[in-house]
Amino acid sequence: MNPYILTGGALAALYFLTKGGRVRGKKTGPMAKGQWIPSSKPNATQMLVWQGIRREAYGVVPHVTVTSGTRSHSQQAKAMWNKVDRYGPSSLDIYPRSIREAVLSGGSSVEGFTATIEALASKGISVSRHHAGRALDLRIRDLSQAQRVALQAAADRAVPSGGKTLMEQDHLHVQW
Repeated sequence: MNPYILTGGALAALYFLTKGGRVRGKKTGPMAKGQWIPSSKPNATQMLVWQGIRREAYGVVPHVTVTSGTRSHSQQAKAMWNKVDRYGPSSLDIYPRSIREAVLSGGSSVEGFTATIEALASKGISVSRHHAGRALDLRIRDLSQAQRVALQAAADRAVPSGGKTLMEQDHLHVQW
């Protein structure tokens, strides 16, 4: 490794040392503007991930807006129903096949989707990490294509180990 090239954590550590930043909820340097829209308050991890994305996106994305955090089963059903309504059944291709098929066979209404998601949950099957407060959706509709790519790259750098991002039709999904 070239000792003059810093990436990831080493670059962040250098920034904190040279700019006087501190971690764990303290001063952390400049962040892109942000807005939290969901009615549910963010849990501690969601807040740290959102702040990390805002720091990583600073200077390349004007703002980072969270449109969804922790969801109930009925909120998840409504989100999935709206996706199918707007983009068709193939919009659920991001879900594992067994979940997708179960939800789509559960009926042609939000109530049917809700009942199916609740039935799966009673068997210990989670449809989304939103249920556990381990996911965020970020608004992309007002971002250029280049800004969307930059936001996803920022989220990829900020998401905890083992997490991932997924650019969907109308938002960037971040989960860990």
